[in-house]
Amino acid sequence: MSQGDDTPQRTGHLTLNPVVHMGWESIIFLCIAGIAWGQMPVNPSKFRSAKLGNIIVSAAGQQ
Repeated sequence: MSQGDDTPQRTGHLTLNPVVHMGWESIIFLCIAGIAWGQMPVNPSKFRSAKLGNIIVSAAGQQ
C-alpha cells in the first residue's frame, strides 16, 4: 500500500493466512510435491509512480 493501491485490502488478501492466496491447484500440488504458489491482486493503474510501483511488485515476486 505504499504506492497507493488498496486492491489487496479491498479483496481480503491482506492476511497472513497462506490459503487465501493459494488456488486449489496449488494446494493439491503442495500435498503431492511440497511446493506451492499464490497470488496477490494488484492494480497498477492505482500506483503513485507506475515505474517504481512495478519495480517494487516485481521484486516481491508478484504480478
